[in-house]
Amino acid sequence: MIDLKFIRSNPDEVRAAIRNKNEKADLDALLELDETRRGLQFEFDQFKSRQNQVSQTIAKLKREGGDASALLEEMGSVAEQIKAVNGRLTDINAELESRLLTIPNLPEASVPIGRDESSSIRVKTGGGQPSFAFTPLDHLELAEKNALLDMPRGAKIAGSGFPVYTGFGARLERAVINFMLEFHLQRHGYNEPVSYTHLRAHETPEHLVCRLLLENKKTKQDHKNFCLITTSKLLHTTCTK
Repeated sequence: MIDLKFIRSNPDEVRAAIRNKNEKADLDALLELDETRRGLQFEFDQFKSRQNQVSQTIAKLKREGGDASALLEEMGSVAEQIKAVNGRLTDINAELESRLLTIPNLPEASVPIGRDESSSIRVKTGGGQPSFAFTPLDHLELAEKNALLDMPRGAKIAGSGFPVYTGFGARLERAVINFMLEFHLQRHGYNEPVSYTHLRAHETPEHLVCRLLLENKKTKQDHKNFCLITTSKLLHTTCTK
């Protein structure tokens, strides 16, 4: 997620990134929401400051036997205003957080701008290009022909381009993972990786956790705060900090 201060200070740069990455984020709506939030925050701080000041005055009047009824009445009104403004701030902060998640990261300056991969630039070619007496198949065609991957099922689960490994393809993937682990364990003195749980028992940022579990009404109530973990980064930062 891009820092809001950066977006506020560099709107043109962020707007260009949205356009160049063919995204549909509404930057103007986000900036307008941010302006509203800052105005409400200022209003909230003013009310709180007034409340603190008058509270001290009321305490002093009571110690001296003075009449604080007018100030107490004012504070009742101020408390209601604080509650109302705080409610609006809560709603706006939630919407702002949601809109921030739609803003893409800025692309590296050297990345060519284009609508799809056809705009990519070939930077380097290594080795000679082989020739065949037959029409060669690419890795996806070979994988599907030999039932190593199931792309349609992968698309149903995660969208276009994500595979489901099947048969020998699943065995091959597992073998490559095991080879990598054993290679580094034996050659480089690594320790055996820790096997973690797949659940996290408390709230985490949206970009780290997919809140799929316990949204279902059939799930037990006492597990209502569990989330499925989608990245190893979360596991390591939680267990080592």
